[in-house]
Amino acid sequence: RSRVGGNMVDQHLLQLLEETIIKRQLRPQCTFTKKRLQDGTLKIMEQPSSFVSRIHPTYLNWQKQYVVQDMKKSVCRVWSELTFDRTAASAYIEEKYELPDGTLVSMGADRFLSPELMINPSLDLSFSKEFLELKEKEASSIISSSLPSMIRDSV
Repeated sequence: RSRVGGNMVDQHLLQLLEETIIKRQLRPQCTFTKKRLQDGTLKIMEQPSSFVSRIHPTYLNWQKQYVVQDMKKSVCRVWSELTFDRTAASAYIEEKYELPDGTLVSMGADRFLSPELMINPSLDLSFSKEFLELKEKEASSIISSSLPSMIRDSV
């Protein structure tokens, strides 16, 4: 699967979630435990730092990506009109999503923005720049690896 496609949407959604919606790092499920109390409420207990420090960073990143992909499948939608309009998208009912730590997240127009970036990267300038750079890298790697040398030299 190409990073230019779904993975970039995941990265944008994770960045959006951490920087504007919950304003903290997304906590992977392996960094805490849940305990149901007798009154029926859930208590979130942090894992000891000695345990968390032994978890490889790539596994923590994978756990975050898993949550973001589930959120993308559950909440995010592509805009139904021809061009994306943030003010019209704000009129839609906010969708709620529960993070693994029990935090309820409400997504309004942002739930349309991340998938729309795949179709129209110019909606977010930082995303657009990264999108174009990755597209150029992928194109050059395809040219350098899969074409015969005679054709590659002419390109």
